[in-house]
Amino acid sequence: MELAALASVRRGRARWLLSLHDVYISGRPEDAAHDRWQHDILRRFDALVACSHEDAALLEHPHVAMVGNGAVDRRGSYTPSSDAPPRLLFMGPLRYAPNLEGVREFLAKVWPVLRNRFPTVELTILGGVEAGPITAVDERFHQPGVRVVDRFVDPTLHLAQTTLTINPQRDIRGSSIKLIESLLAGRICVSTIDGARGFANATLDGLVTCTDIASMAEPIGALLANPGERHRRESTDGTKLDAWTWDAMALRQLALYRQLTPRSP
Repeated sequence: MELAALASVRRGRARWLLSLHDVYISGRPEDAAHDRWQHDILRRFDALVACSHEDAALLEHPHVAMVGNGAVDRRGSYTPSSDAPPRLLFMGPLRYAPNLEGVREFLAKVWPVLRNRFPTVELTILGGVEAGPITAVDERFHQPGVRVVDRFVDPTLHLAQTTLTINPQRDIRGSSIKLIESLLAGRICVSTIDGARGFANATLDGLVTCTDIASMAEPIGALLANPGERHRRESTDGTKLDAWTWDAMALRQLALYRQLTPRSP
């Protein structure tokens, strides 16, 4: 959306397409003027791309395409998750407010419950380079078993070593790459319903959703205690996940380009 006003300098015959990772239109009466301003700017484009059906539904445009967030397909190197010791992973750069607010609430409400039931459980947070100053002054991040990685890293090794991943988010737009990245690595993701935006209707066994952050403790505990059920969920989505790789999303994007620029007969 930060790029949308560039349409005011549009010239020539080129088709203009805007890809929106997050759609900020609120639909609330008190935001009507700002929503209208966004709709007016977005109407200047030939097509819009949203990455979740929930976001697409907020747009008033005759040509809205859905090209979701995908992930690297790591299923070829899948091995069943281990619980010796049980490890949780949160791949959430803390520069993004919903990641920070969500993991803070998780650490306050869920982590003590899990540590009481599973004394050796560990949580690794891939928080990005901004995480150091943020977490240094917050005691929630200094609880036993919690480790913050304050640099950008390839998550491949962390995914291979983790038992399952978490996505404690509230009130997001777009969709969470971290969620589908987990499933395409053969790791269950336990998420809030808000955090599952864009994937909630995909009926994926590897995605476990909860109404709120506090209620994540029960399904996480159940999956840590039952490796058989966990391994079943890790490996049963099969071809459903083929539609969520970056290659699959690139084909959707290519189809949109071809639709906007048909070849001459």
